[in-house]
Amino acid sequence: MRQTFFSLLALIIATTQLAAQEGKPPKQKAWGFSLGTGLGRYQDLKTSAVTYGGSVMRIMFNKTARTADRVSEYQFGWIGGGLNSPLDDVTTLSTTNIRISYSYLKRLSAEIPYVDRWYLGGQYELNSLFLSNSSLGNSSLNIVYNTGFSVVNRFEKGIKLFGRDVTVSHVLNVAVLNFAKESNSFTFSVPQEALENGDYNTQTYSDGVFKYGDIASFGRFNHIGSTIAFDFDSERRSSWSIAYSWQLLAYTKVSNLSVVNASHLLSITYHLSKKSKI
Repeated sequence: MRQTFFSLLALIIATTQLAAQEGKPPKQKAWGFSLGTGLGRYQDLKTSAVTYGGSVMRIMFNKTARTADRVSEYQFGWIGGGLNSPLDDVTTLSTTNIRISYSYLKRLSAEIPYVDRWYLGGQYELNSLFLSNSSLGNSSLNIVYNTGFSVVNRFEKGIKLFGRDVTVSHVLNVAVLNFAKESNSFTFSVPQEALENGDYNTQTYSDGVFKYGDIASFGRFNHIGSTIAFDFDSERRSSWSIAYSWQLLAYTKVSNLSVVNASHLLSITYHLSKKSKI
């Protein structure tokens, strides 16, 4: 199953590169730097039913290329903060989420009311979520990481706001297939039979990172993101946008005992671009 997953990954990367070579040169390239803040939530039902919550911030870099009928984007993002337990004022969960992704979207010819441009495509991502809780002793560090594919839908609409041209966009991405792994700092999330049979050595567990990961589709591994952005168009090379985004990651390694991480973020992005009209 893992061989099939990684073979599919190689095929998609090769297909994407071929499409980029055969496609027209981009008419617009832009680099962006984003700062955002908001609320984060985390719960691990294997540990307790307590939901941790608090403030988080995000830093993100991206590079976008557009033609008349395609949009591609590279993203590198970091989200971090301290989440507090509602049971006391002492217990704090430190979170760090690092994400790298590449998306490729194709413009569709179908017309939708109130939508100027409709894009549909896919995204490949590498995502790591690090959580630290010093009160849990040997299990103080928990890591959830995944690599896989999502379906991405994008709508765009041009409007006038305060006398300025603004492009309103909504992007929805839903994970469909991932290689996922959850691990604890001391013993990792290794199947019990592997420990009992002596197949796993807690002193030398470097091979356990991938050995005990699994292929998870939507339902067992849910990663959903939704972003609404207002891009203030400008004739100059630089421009600004504001956005609201919601992210949800829910991974069920043990039946009915999910690890859930979510965030609500408001962000401002500065764009530097080379562009011509599409």
